[in-house]
Amino acid sequence: MSLVNKLRRPSPHKAHSANEAHTKESLTIVSHESRTMALARAAAVMTAPSKPLSPVVAVPIPKIVKPVTPAEQYWAARALTAEAILSVKTQHHEEIKMLAVVEETKRTQEVAQVNQMHESRQRRLEAIAIALLTALVGLVAFLLYTPQANRSPARQSRSVHFTIPILSPFASVVEHESSVIGTKILTVIILASAVLAYGCFRFWMAHRLGR
Repeated sequence: MSLVNKLRRPSPHKAHSANEAHTKESLTIVSHESRTMALARAAAVMTAPSKPLSPVVAVPIPKIVKPVTPAEQYWAARALTAEAILSVKTQHHEEIKMLAVVEETKRTQEVAQVNQMHESRQRRLEAIAIALLTALVGLVAFLLYTPQANRSPARQSRSVHFTIPILSPFASVVEHESSVIGTKILTVIILASAVLAYGCFRFWMAHRLGR
């Protein structure tokens, strides 16, 4: 009878070793499942809809594609996470590209408006300068080509007589007013100055717009 009990009752050493093996196996299975895998499972459970709005057609998946082992499940979760991150980054880059295009278009329009405003202002200034130059040339031409006969004798220069007592009390010297620079030379100088001023003005405007 005692022999039968010994055969039926396992030894405590064997039971302890079996428990240790089972514990090691469970720890090994748990260690294969990392924190990322646990988070992926939790996210899948939380995001799964309780009631589908439309009937879902079950697509048969081959057994080779289905992750069975913990390692396959881990890498499947990693792949899903990478795809989600990639899609988010792609969308973000597309939004940034669209914003850049909008800003570039706005900047181009503003630059075009500023250039148009400067061109209109330059045209007005050129018109004013040409009008002033034309008026100056007309005035000089009027002064040059006015007939001398139309001038009144009162406006002509009168001779000045004065006596020099040292030479003789009866001698007199007649002084005529004359100019060293003639009227034509003065007119040429004025016209050259006007042309030079207009050239300096054009150069200054071109240099200012080129900045």
